[in-house]
Amino acid sequence: MSYFAKLDSDKVITSVVVAAAIDDCGPGDWLQVFMGDSHPKRQGKKGWVYNADLDAIVGPKPFPSWTINTDNYSWQAPVSE
Repeated sequence: MSYFAKLDSDKVITSVVVAAAIDDCGPGDWLQVFMGDSHPKRQGKKGWVYNADLDAIVGPKPFPSWTINTDNYSWQAPVSE
Protein backbone atom coordinates (compact mmCIF):
# COMPACT_ATOMS: atom_id res chain seq x y z
CA MET A 1 0.00 0.00 0.00
CA SER A 2 1.11 3.54 -0.76
CA TYR A 3 0.10 7.09 0.14
CA PHE A 4 -1.47 9.43 -2.41
CA ALA A 5 -2.36 13.11 -2.06
CA LYS A 6 -5.30 14.71 -3.84
CA LEU A 7 -4.43 18.13 -5.25
CA ASP A 8 -6.82 20.99 -5.95
CA SER A 9 -6.44 23.34 -8.92
CA ASP A 10 -3.82 25.39 -7.00
CA LYS A 11 -1.84 22.19 -6.23
CA VAL A 12 -2.78 22.34 -2.55
CA ILE A 13 -3.16 18.94 -0.87
CA THR A 14 -6.79 18.46 0.14
CA SER A 15 -6.52 14.88 1.41
CA VAL A 16 -4.11 11.96 1.74
CA VAL A 17 -5.28 8.37 1.25
CA VAL A 18 -3.77 4.91 1.37
CA ALA A 19 -4.30 2.80 -1.74
CA ALA A 20 -2.68 -0.04 -3.65
CA ALA A 21 -2.21 2.12 -6.76
CA ILE A 22 -2.91 5.65 -7.95
CA ASP A 23 -5.67 4.30 -10.20
CA ASP A 24 -7.57 3.20 -7.07
CA CYS A 25 -7.84 6.78 -5.77
CA GLY A 26 -10.72 7.91 -7.95
CA PRO A 27 -11.13 10.99 -10.11
CA GLY A 28 -8.96 14.03 -9.57
CA ASP A 29 -5.32 15.09 -9.63
CA TRP A 30 -3.33 12.65 -7.45
CA LEU A 31 0.36 12.53 -6.49
CA GLN A 32 2.22 9.74 -4.72
CA VAL A 33 3.56 10.95 -1.39
CA PHE A 34 5.54 9.43 1.45
CA MET A 35 5.43 9.57 5.22
CA GLY A 36 8.53 9.81 7.38
CA ASP A 37 11.99 11.02 6.48
CA SER A 38 12.72 8.67 3.57
CA HIS A 39 11.57 11.17 0.90
CA PRO A 40 11.61 14.71 2.37
CA LYS A 41 10.59 16.27 -0.98
CA ARG A 42 7.39 14.25 -1.09
CA GLN A 43 5.99 14.27 2.45
CA GLY A 44 2.27 14.77 1.96
CA LYS A 45 0.36 16.85 4.48
CA LYS A 46 -3.08 18.38 4.12
CA GLY A 47 -2.80 22.08 3.29
CA TRP A 48 0.73 21.81 1.90
CA VAL A 49 1.47 22.68 -1.74
CA TYR A 50 3.05 20.69 -4.57
CA ASN A 51 5.63 22.86 -6.36
CA ALA A 52 6.10 21.40 -9.84
CA ASP A 53 9.25 23.46 -10.51
CA LEU A 54 10.96 21.84 -7.51
CA ASP A 55 9.06 18.54 -7.84
CA ALA A 56 8.55 18.89 -4.09
CA ILE A 57 5.83 19.44 -1.52
CA VAL A 58 6.32 22.50 0.67
CA GLY A 59 4.45 23.88 3.64
CA PRO A 60 2.50 27.12 3.44
CA LYS A 61 4.75 30.17 3.03
CA PRO A 62 4.83 31.90 6.45
CA PHE A 63 5.77 35.40 5.20
CA PRO A 64 6.16 36.95 1.73
CA SER A 65 9.88 37.63 2.27
CA TRP A 66 10.78 34.01 3.06
CA THR A 67 12.41 31.79 0.42
CA ILE A 68 12.51 28.05 -0.03
CA ASN A 69 15.65 26.17 0.99
CA THR A 70 16.14 23.59 -1.75
CA ASP A 71 18.38 21.45 0.46
CA ASN A 72 15.54 20.52 2.83
CA TYR A 73 12.46 22.12 1.17
CA SER A 74 11.62 24.28 4.16
CA TRP A 75 11.02 28.04 4.29
CA GLN A 76 13.92 30.23 5.40
CA ALA A 77 13.67 33.69 6.91
CA PRO A 78 15.73 36.44 5.25
CA VAL A 79 19.11 36.95 6.84
CA SER A 80 19.90 40.48 7.92
CA GLU A 81 23.52 41.53 7.66
